[in-house]
Amino acid sequence: MKTQKILFFLFNLLFTATCFSQSENIQVFNTDSIAVSPRYSHAVIYKKEGLIKTSGIVGNDKSGQIVGKDNPQLQITQAFENIQKILQAAGTTPENVVEIDTHLTDTAFIQTYREVRQKFFSKLSVQPVSTTVVTKALVIPGAIAEISVVAKLPDTNDNHIYVFATLTAKPQKANELEIELLKNAVNARREPGCMLYEVHRGTENKNVFILYEKWRSKTDLNKHFEMPYMKDWISRRDTYLEKREMNVAERLEK
Repeated sequence: MKTQKILFFLFNLLFTATCFSQSENIQVFNTDSIAVSPRYSHAVIYKKEGLIKTSGIVGNDKSGQIVGKDNPQLQITQAFENIQKILQAAGTTPENVVEIDTHLTDTAFIQTYREVRQKFFSKLSVQPVSTTVVTKALVIPGAIAEISVVAKLPDTNDNHIYVFATLTAKPQKANELEIELLKNAVNARREPGCMLYEVHRGTENKNVFILYEKWRSKTDLNKHFEMPYMKDWISRRDTYLEKREMNVAERLEK
């Protein structure tokens, strides 16, 4: 009965919340489809605003090496392909780009840049706002172009999915379960489709844990369960769990 009361409270808390904290609204993420740098992240997602902004992206390959050092078209094309992979990982496309900022190292590259950019935005009827700057050099040796974009995320406000789970630990396994659940929470919050992921532990019954989550769509929730860390957790969770109850819900009032 106490568990049911706690679950009912969390349902109401989540459904009636109208404000986002900074940590809930802003998500910095990387995609492993392109080279990952230890010095910056690929993009930041503003969930409440439904926007993604990338870092300045260059024409490097998966290993981080600049391609086409003597071929401007090849290098600029690679930069746009890297941007497309970031957008795809966040669930959006070049058709949703609303702003583009570009730095080139020579005016001689402008025409090539325009041609590659035109292909990238070939499906747009209205072009995004744009800033293009010619600068002396870029930080990454051999790079001749660095491009950043802002894009809209899919409007899924009517399709948000909520997950409510009550987990009861086996005797002597509660502390270990807490560690596992908190690790999962950190990983889940890195997923573009995760809008909220919280872990609670009972105050009277310390063996009871309650999770509540908010996902951008059912598709994003399905992707979540296919993540390697989740597959690993699912294969091991019976080691820790005595009882598990999960409810997936859609909000009735839009």
